[in-house]
Amino acid sequence: MERSTTFFIGLAYFCASSMMLIVNKLAVTHLPIPTVVTSLQYVVAAAIVYASARLCKILEADTALRMDEVKRYVIVPFLFSLAIFSNMKLLETANVETFMVFRFSTPVFVALVDFALMGKALPNLRAWISFALIVAGAIIYTITDEGFSLSTVRVSSSQNMFQCCALTRLF
Repeated sequence: MERSTTFFIGLAYFCASSMMLIVNKLAVTHLPIPTVVTSLQYVVAAAIVYASARLCKILEADTALRMDEVKRYVIVPFLFSLAIFSNMKLLETANVETFMVFRFSTPVFVALVDFALMGKALPNLRAWISFALIVAGAIIYTITDEGFSLSTVRVSSSQNMFQCCALTRLF
């Protein structure tokens, strides 16, 4: 893939993710029931994927799920659902900036969990410098943020834990 294509895909993901963050914050502010907001998003996403697949004739009869495959991978979407739910709880209790600080720290935890539990190599020096900058930024932000509280740390820690487990496929 060309660098420019990769850049534009990354930029599109960044824009979509940023907009969803703002929309989710507005949603949990006006409807303070994260499970309802999350469930509605799942239903809409599933309907869009299903309709798109039907329109593009992607779904075929031979793509039926086998139960042994479902059992093997069911934990990953479950953990992603927990991560999304904890994201919503964090948005409910914290401002967007605090959410972003903890979200950006997820790669640090994933790298450590990959090494400790999955037997993967530690990241290179360049990655560690990036991680150090992320952690330093998080520390500086938490020191200077007036609205920062320990309940935010508790919710964001669970969010990071669920994302780490889902991203590394621990189970």
